[in-house]
Amino acid sequence: MALIRDVARRLMDSPKPLLLLDTCELINIVQSLKEKRKWLETAVDILGKLTLNPDSFEIVISELVRIEWQQNAPAKKKDLDNYIESLDSQIARMHEAWSHLRKPLPFKPAEYGKLALSDHVMSLVNNLMDQAAEISFDDDCKNKAFSRVIGKKQPSGSGQFKDALLVEHYLRLSNLLKVEGYPYRRIFVTSNVKDFSLRGDDKSKDRNDILHPDLQLEFNSCDLEYFVDLRVAFENLIRYPDLPKS
Repeated sequence: MALIRDVARRLMDSPKPLLLLDTCELINIVQSLKEKRKWLETAVDILGKLTLNPDSFEIVISELVRIEWQQNAPAKKKDLDNYIESLDSQIARMHEAWSHLRKPLPFKPAEYGKLALSDHVMSLVNNLMDQAAEISFDDDCKNKAFSRVIGKKQPSGSGQFKDALLVEHYLRLSNLLKVEGYPYRRIFVTSNVKDFSLRGDDKSKDRNDILHPDLQLEFNSCDLEYFVDLRVAFENLIRYPDLPKS
């Protein structure tokens, strides 16, 4: 963990494309099986890319992200364990049904709960955070976050301070990098479309990736991009790592 200026200085010494993550992207990984989404596969691919080519890009998180993850992790792990237990129960009932029909299946029912999948998933998320450059709390960002909350500007239209603090951290970092002529893209990823997107209350997915006007000017001014899907952001960043020339 380091001050924003120190993180910016280190990145300028060894520049690379950046993925700046919201806490919900980490929570999504744990919920991947239950929600039938590919968040887990994306996390594995991201770690694999970092292992094979550490200079291809870098993850950035705020200190707030780690704290929120630690607060939410036990409940999310329990949810995953309960989901796996439910799957095991359904599989066992399927075997019982075949047995009642006098056509027992020639193999025992799987017991996935015994394999401690949730432990491995939690380890994956922790590894992802440990690979990241972590920004420590910053007083100027806190003050700006309070101003955003008081002004009811997104992502704090309903008074959320944590979202405001997170975005101020990332805006500050991106501004520092832009001043120094940072040559690579910075992409902020959050699935929290309710607070960050123009049409967060709209079920139409083709509008959820448009940044809210309260944030658009600030993001544009420091070349910070907005994505709502981690897979799309990751693949886009790897394919087009350079900041477009203006």
